[in-house]
Amino acid sequence: MITDLFTTDQLACLKTALSSASGIAWDGCHDIFILMDDHQLAYQEADPDKYALIPITGGSLELLQSWWDESCTERAIYAVSTHNGPYTRTEQRIC
Repeated sequence: MITDLFTTDQLACLKTALSSASGIAWDGCHDIFILMDDHQLAYQEADPDKYALIPITGGSLELLQSWWDESCTERAIYAVSTHNGPYTRTEQRIC
């Protein structure tokens, strides 16, 4: 159950980020990214062999749970957004 994996605050942050995100991506090991804008989605789409990339859907929170369960012990979830042009990004660690 997802409430067993994250604190109440983390779960609230995840839900807030997903509500306005363009997609989510996972490197298959430990880095999960919530892509907060279309520039970040396009950046991830440009290298499809590097990340599993999924547009935001109704089951995105459950997919994050699955990726979290499959990740190594160094796992983290970041909200990634574009600032000051398409080639500048900011990562904020959520979990």
